Amino acid sequence: MNHPLARFFGTRRLGASIASTALAVIGALYLLFSALPAHALDRVQGATSYAGLSELVLESGPASIDARPAKTSDAVSVEPRDFPAEWRLLADLRGTRLVLRVDYPPHSVNFAFSREPRVLLVIPKGLEVELVASSGDVRLAGHEAGRMRTGAESGEVTVLDCMGTLEAQTSSGDLLVERHRGAIDARTSSGNVGIAHATGTKNIVTSSGDIELTDAKGDAEARANSGNLSVVGCEGRLAASTSSGSITVARSAMVLELESGSGGIEAEELSLRGSSRFTASSGSIALGLLNAASELSFDLESTSGTLSAFGATAERRLRTGGGRIVVTGKTSSGNQRYTRR
Repeated sequence: MNHPLARFFGTRRLGASIASTALAVIGALYLLFSALPAHALDRVQGATSYAGLSELVLESGPASIDARPAKTSDAVSVEPRDFPAEWRLLADLRGTRLVLRVDYPPHSVNFAFSREPRVLLVIPKGLEVELVASSGDVRLAGHEAGRMRTGAESGEVTVLDCMGTLEAQTSSGDLLVERHRGAIDARTSSGNVGIAHATGTKNIVTSSGDIELTDAKGDAEARANSGNLSVVGCEGRLAASTSSGSITVARSAMVLELESGSGGIEAEELSLRGSSRFTASSGSIALGLLNAASELSFDLESTSGTLSAFGATAERRLRTGGGRIVVTGKTSSGNQRYTRR
C-alpha cells in the first residue's frame, strides 16, 4: 500500500508539473500576441490625421507632449518626433474617441537622448483632451474645450492661452497656467503651482510646493502643507490655508479668509472688498490696507501677542471702528498689526 505522504508528494509534483506547463503556455501566448498588433491598434509612424473626433486621450510615458491649436482644419494631427527605434506610438480609434499610447521598453528610459522624444499634436477647437505623461513634460496651448485634463509625474505641465474647465495635476513637477479663461483645478505633491492672468474659479492643492497667483480674477481656494502662498494683483474671494508656510498678498482687491500655522500672514496695498478673517497660530499678522478707516471694523484676539489697528492698541482683545467691513483676526503667540497704506 502506498504511504499517504508518498501520494501527497506525488500529487504536489503533478500539480507543480501542471502549473509549470500552464505558465509556459501563458508565456508563449503572451509572446505571440505581444508580437502581433491588436485588432484595434495602429502604429503611428509619421504625421497622421484623424477627422471627426470628440475626445482625445494620450498617455505618453517618458515622451513629452506638445499640443497646439489647429488654425484651419477640424482634424487632429498626430506626429511622434525623435522616438528611439524601439519606441512606438499606438492608436486605438473607437468611434469618435481616439486613445494614443507610447509603447517603450522600460530599460530605454535610463539612457540620455540627444533629442527629446515627444508627441506633437495639432487639435481643433471643442475637442475634449486628456494628456498625461510620466517623466515627460506636457504643454497645451491655445485650446478651447468644455473639458481639458493634463497630468505628469516628474515632468512639468504648462497650459497657455486656453479656455474651458481645466484639471491639471503633477507629482514632483511644476505646474504653470497662464492666460486661462475658465475654472481651474490644480494639484501637486512637491511641485510648485503658478497661475497668472487667469479668469475663473480656482481650486489649488499642494503638499510641499509653493503657490503663486498673479493678476488673476475670480474666486479661489488654495491649500498647502509646508508650501508658501503668494498673491499679487488679484481680484475676487480667496480662502487659503497653509500649515508651516507663509501667506503674502500685494496690490490686490479681495475678500479674504486666510489661515496659517507656524507661518505669518502679510499684505501690502491690500483693498478689502468685504468682511475678512485672518488666523495664525505661532505666526504674526501684518496688513497694510488701502481702505479708509471709516470702512472698517476690527475684532482682534491674541493669547500672548500685541494688537494694533489704525492707531488703536491692546494686549489680548481689541475691538475698534464702525465700518461695514469687519476684519477678524486671531493669533496665539503672534502679534497683529493693521495699518493704513
